[in-house]
Formats: sequence, C-alpha cells, structure tokens
Amino acid sequence: MTGEFALIRRYFHPPTRHTLLAGGDDAALIVPQTAHELALSTDLL
Repeated sequence: MTGEFALIRRYFHPPTRHTLLAGGDDAALIVPQTAHELALSTDLL
C-alpha cells in the first residue's frame, strides 16, 4: 500500500520556472511561451 506522502510526491510536482503563481487555492498562472501568460482555474463544485 502506498503512503500518503508517496502519493503526493507522485502526482504533485514543485512549480517549474514557467510557473508565476502555483496552484494553491483555485488557480495557477504559468508562462507557456515568451510574452504569454496562461491562467488555469478549477472548481470542484
């Protein structure tokens, strides 16, 4: 059986250099290409 922290390490990676604001609450801000910004948002409900 895999432990909780092993699952977290497997599916949640540290932010990369392209990440301006890591996902913490409901959104993340990344830079996929030069001179572009992309806001990603999710909501469970």
